[in-house]
Amino acid sequence: MLILLAFCSVALAASTGRDYYGELYKAGGLDHNAASYVCFPDEENGLFTIFSKSDAGKYDKLPKAERDALDGGFIYVRTYRRGIADEAAQYDKDGDSYLLEGNYKADKSVILKMRYTFNWSTLRYRYSVETYRHGKMFGAPANNYGKCELIPSEVKQTGQ
Repeated sequence: MLILLAFCSVALAASTGRDYYGELYKAGGLDHNAASYVCFPDEENGLFTIFSKSDAGKYDKLPKAERDALDGGFIYVRTYRRGIADEAAQYDKDGDSYLLEGNYKADKSVILKMRYTFNWSTLRYRYSVETYRHGKMFGAPANNYGKCELIPSEVKQTGQ
């Protein structure tokens, strides 16, 4: 019995972001709105992120103001931690990257700028978080790097 428990604890500890992704992909449980690319960080931590890019010119039926905002470009992102989805987010095009800006929940005077930058030739990415207080950045940006790949279309994804 002790050997079985030891085996189970090793098996559970060995789960990677890619393992969790594979499990959800096979079950069709990925967020269908974001299931174009999957990204895995270089440093394994049980996370993976999926996203879809906006397509300029595909919003003909919307009012002009909304259409112009969407045509500027964005990515729709959902991160999964150990197979459990975080809240989805829209990052707007900002130069060569995509940016999401917002207040830190615990301290409304703190602004977080979260940014994805992609090398579309290699599908490498950098995810950075910058922290601002009173308009000035404090501390160094936190950077994470990784690699993305296209999500195969063989299994229809119906998750939220």
